[in-house]
Amino acid sequence: MDKRIILLINNKDQEGIRLLVDTYFKELYQFCFGLLNNHQDTEDTLQNVFIDIWHKGFKSSISNLRAYLYQITKYKVYDFWAKQKDLTELTQQYNTLIADNTSIIEDIICQETYQNLLKALDTLPFATRRVVELSKLEHKTLDEIAIELSLSKQTVKNQLSTGLKHLKTVLNIK
Repeated sequence: MDKRIILLINNKDQEGIRLLVDTYFKELYQFCFGLLNNHQDTEDTLQNVFIDIWHKGFKSSISNLRAYLYQITKYKVYDFWAKQKDLTELTQQYNTLIADNTSIIEDIICQETYQNLLKALDTLPFATRRVVELSKLEHKTLDEIAIELSLSKQTVKNQLSTGLKHLKTVLNIK
């Protein structure tokens, strides 16, 4: 039977590929599935095995078709694993690139936002601007600001409130 299959396939007779699939598909499927543990990947791999055989044919010196088919299937599984590894590495590289670009974009947005904030601060009167800067940029408490600027705590509160309202308006923040 094997010699007939080889002869038919080498003569590009479709009966040969039908006989090959009918005879060996189940056992090759079990072998391949044992390596891949995925039905779709197993079917795809075996399809590639049979397509290659149809396109390339057989060497006339094949003495054990079963062993030859197992070997071809094993190499197709190795090819599949290599492609999966490459795909995984490419996916990781892509995700890293996207993360890096996202980080760069976020940095640009932060920098632009900070520049806009500084421009908006310049529109405030000096005393109000200084209170806002000490509170929001230098993270000082109201008491610390009052002491540093020799102002009452209530004056610091009022100037901070006025300054923040003005900044929200200038920066279009709701």
